[in-house]
Amino acid sequence: MSVRYATVSGSFYPAYSQDLAREVASLIKAAKTVSTKPPKVIVVPHAHYSASGHVAAEAFHALIDHQQQYKKIILLGPAHCSVLQGVATSAVAAFETPLGDIEVARNEVDKLNRLPGVRTHDEAHTREHCIEVQLPFLQMVLSEFSLIPIIVGQVAPKVLIDILKRLWGGDETLIVISSDMSHNLFDNDARRKDKETMAKVRNLEPTLNAEDASGYRLLNALLVLAEKEGLVPEVVSSCNSSAVNGDRDNVTGYAAFTMA
Repeated sequence: MSVRYATVSGSFYPAYSQDLAREVASLIKAAKTVSTKPPKVIVVPHAHYSASGHVAAEAFHALIDHQQQYKKIILLGPAHCSVLQGVATSAVAAFETPLGDIEVARNEVDKLNRLPGVRTHDEAHTREHCIEVQLPFLQMVLSEFSLIPIIVGQVAPKVLIDILKRLWGGDETLIVISSDMSHNLFDNDARRKDKETMAKVRNLEPTLNAEDASGYRLLNALLVLAEKEGLVPEVVSSCNSSAVNGDRDNVTGYAAFTMA
């Protein structure tokens, strides 16, 4: 079986299974968010757990009361480690974390590869962290599930909308968007920028750009469909990196959303 091996364990999160399970469990235990209606979508940051893990945990905690219904996870994030045209799927059968392997929904991925703008491109996945860092959270809060991992590069909005439409599914399908917010700003500027971005998400305004969020293309496509599907976005947590490292001159913003 071909496997995409964990590459940021020991840097973004603990390398050993016991340490990782302990840290994720602690983050989830500290989270407060409860959703009476099962989220169809969550949006979560993808920095080191020490920086944004507590923010991501709030969105993952909202899944716990509904964990048995989710059997298929569509996990999408922006390309950081490759210059990517279009959308990249993977040819592997599983994604590894220290907590074990997660099966890739191969039939679904093979169908996805037939869509315009989509292709198998394992190099885009090999060193990419935005998918990997979400997996231990999913493993800790859900029961058995299969994964459709997607890395997004330079791509037309319509392509992403068509992909999300094709993968939308029913109650068994959860869509996870991996995205940080603003980057490389002074603290006050980052707070203002992130406040504006969170308002756009809440108001379902698909007008985000690269200065607003690393996954802005995904978020814009999602917001178009969220309005059509009647989903209601909720900001469940937000902060920026200055809260962790004290550096107010070069800040990254983090926010977590649920949509149900």
